[in-house]
Amino acid sequence: MNPLIPRSIGLLTRPGAPGKQMGKYAAASMREAKLIPGILYGGRATEKLVCICDDELSKIRRDRQASLENTLYNYSLEDGESGILFPKQLSMDLLTQRSINVNFFRYDPVKGARMFIPFYFADQEKCPGIKRGGLLNKIYYRVTCHVTGIDIPPSIRVSLSNIDVGGRVRWSDLDIPDTIRLVGFTSGVDITVCTLIGKKSLINAAEGEAEASTAAKKAKK
Repeated sequence: MNPLIPRSIGLLTRPGAPGKQMGKYAAASMREAKLIPGILYGGRATEKLVCICDDELSKIRRDRQASLENTLYNYSLEDGESGILFPKQLSMDLLTQRSINVNFFRYDPVKGARMFIPFYFADQEKCPGIKRGGLLNKIYYRVTCHVTGIDIPPSIRVSLSNIDVGGRVRWSDLDIPDTIRLVGFTSGVDITVCTLIGKKSLINAAEGEAEASTAAKKAKK
């Protein structure tokens, strides 16, 4: 168990014979007992059928929300296995919005793993473009990253404090730790995370103010 990770998750294992039918039967039995079934993947260990209490998973969903799939947890099983994992592939009932399945992946801080990390669009109340009447166009809500270590942020902060209408925020503009690397895109591509869109008159006004500000600074020199 890693003491640096304050969170722990209560997983239970359930015995099951090989075969798809037995797997479905075991999962159905878990749901009847208000347990959410899933598979524990990853590492060199074997895949295991596990489950988590419905109430506990509901609390985790409320607390972590968009950061559910990039949160590390300590775990220990009845068979003696312990380590670090993160939830992934949560399935929900579209009508009731209740969890019906959630898988978990073992995590090695040295090797790392691919995770979804959401963006947090901060400083919207300070954004010049929004104050001017522009609209925030979120191109990406989350991205796939390869992460290492155990200090994983719940989200990637995107500050809008200096973005005017017609402006944009690229991946290279963000303060990204060395332990987080963007994957899923061609190497060297600098993706645009969001833009500030608006009517042409708003863009012209923003450009005019920017030019006037630059001219004033040059005049002072």
